[in-house]
Amino acid sequence: MVQIDSNGARESFLRGIVNSSSEGYQVRPVPNQDSSLLLPFATANALIRRTAKAPAIKVGDSVEFVWLR
Repeated sequence: MVQIDSNGARESFLRGIVNSSSEGYQVRPVPNQDSSLLLPFATANALIRRTAKAPAIKVGDSVEFVWLR
């Protein structure tokens, strides 16, 4: 898992991969978020929602995500 840095002045959505475990859902961002790359988007099954000016997220913190099904 990785830490997600604080967000800027605009809402953003990070490509993520969600896995199910006995503790519930776990989501992690895909490694490269560059908008020109298609492979990270093709491998993602969720988008992690980051509100404007959201603080940094540590490993284990709860996040809001949207399924890509």
